[in-house]
Amino acid sequence: MVHSYTTTIGDIAQLFDGPHATPKKIQSGPYFLSISSLEKGRLNLEKSAFLSESDFQKWTKRVTPEEGDLLFSYETRLGEAALMPSGIRACLGRRMGLLRPNRKKVLPEYFLYAYLSPAFQQIINANTIKGATVNRIALNELPNFDIRIPPIEEQRLVSELLANIDKKIELNNRINAELEAMAKTLYDYWFVQFDFPDANGQPYKIAGGKMVYNPTLKREIPEGWEDTTIEKTESNIVTGKTPSKQKPEYFDGDIPFITIGDIRGNTFIVSTEETLSKQGADTQSGKYLPEDSICVTCIASPGLVGFVTQRAQTNQQINSVICKNEINKYFLYFAMKGYFEGAKAKTGNTFANMNKGDFSDIKVLSPSTQELQSFHEIVQPIFQKIKKCSLENFELQQLRDWLLPMLMNGQVTIKQKAS
Repeated sequence: MVHSYTTTIGDIAQLFDGPHATPKKIQSGPYFLSISSLEKGRLNLEKSAFLSESDFQKWTKRVTPEEGDLLFSYETRLGEAALMPSGIRACLGRRMGLLRPNRKKVLPEYFLYAYLSPAFQQIINANTIKGATVNRIALNELPNFDIRIPPIEEQRLVSELLANIDKKIELNNRINAELEAMAKTLYDYWFVQFDFPDANGQPYKIAGGKMVYNPTLKREIPEGWEDTTIEKTESNIVTGKTPSKQKPEYFDGDIPFITIGDIRGNTFIVSTEETLSKQGADTQSGKYLPEDSICVTCIASPGLVGFVTQRAQTNQQINSVICKNEINKYFLYFAMKGYFEGAKAKTGNTFANMNKGDFSDIKVLSPSTQELQSFHEIVQPIFQKIKKCSLENFELQQLRDWLLPMLMNGQVTIKQKAS
C-alpha cells in the first residue's frame, strides 16, 4: 500500500516574495538573482546581475536568501526552481519567490526534487493564472498546493539516489568542458598563433617560420596557407526547414528535429525537444542530416555550434555543414565558433541574421592538409570521449526522469542497507 504523506507547501515552508522593481546594476557586488538563472534544478549565477552594497541592504530587508532555500519563478518560466548555494550573497530578483523549508519536516534536497516532480508540476500548471502577456502563480494560493512529503529517512534515501545521478551528470559535464578546452587550446596554438610543429618538431612561428600577409583574412598566415570559405571547404550546406504545422501527423515521430535550444550548451546534440514522423521528414527529404554534420544557428541566436549524433533534420534557423572530408570536421567546428565570437565582439551581443549565402561565404583559414590531418588525429579521441559522456548523460537523465515520479509518489521505495 502506498502511503500518501500528502501535506501542503504552507505546512513545510515559509513563503517570501522578491522585489517588484529592479535596482541599478553594476559590474560587481552581491548578486541580484534572475529567474533566467534557474535551469533544470540548478542556479546559474552567470545569468544574474550585480548590485551595490547599499541596494543589497535595501532589497534584503524582506528576506536574505540562505543556503537550502528553494528559489522559484512565479511569473514566466513557471516550474523552474533551484536551491540557494552556500557562500553566496544575493537578493531575490523580480518575479522570483523563495520557500524556506522547515528542516524538521523536509530536507531541502528532497523539497527541490518534489517541486520539480511531474506531480507537483501538474499542480502548478492547473493553478496557473493565464495573463495577456505572462502567466503566473498566485502566491497567496501557493501555500495551499498539495505536495507529498514522506518521513525524513525516506527523503534522505531518495535524495541521495537522485543526487548521485545528478552528480555523475555534472561530473561528465565538467569532463566535457575540460576536454573541449584542451582541444580548443590546441586549435588556437596551431591555427591562431601558428605554432604547429614544423619539420623539426619546433613551434612554426616561434622558430622563425615564414609568414605572409593575407589581405582577405587581414593578418599574416604561414607561407603556403591560403584563405577560403566554408562552402569551398565543404560544399554540402543544408538550410533546415519546418514541415507544415497544419499537419500534426508530420510530428512526434522518431526523427530528431533540431532547434536552437537543442544546440545551446551542447557540443553533441543527443536529444531534441521536438521530433518529426518519417512521413513529415520525407516531405523534405533533402533536409536530412547524417551523423557528425555540424549545425550552426544563424538566426535569432547566431553562432551556436554542435554535432548531430543521429540522422536528423533542423528548422530554418540553422545551417548545417555535411563534411565529405573528415579531417575538416573539428577544424571547422572551432573556426565557425571563432568567427561568430569575433563578430559578436565587434558588434555587441547580436548581429545581423545570416542567410545561407552569407553563411557559405564566411571566410576561414585554409591550412595545409598535413596540419589538418595531424590536428584531426589528435583531437578525434578527445571529441569521441565528449560524445560518449554526452550520450551517457542522456541515458542518466532518462533514468532520473523515469525514477523521479515513482519515487515522489511512493510507487517505488528505497530500503536502507542493513549494517
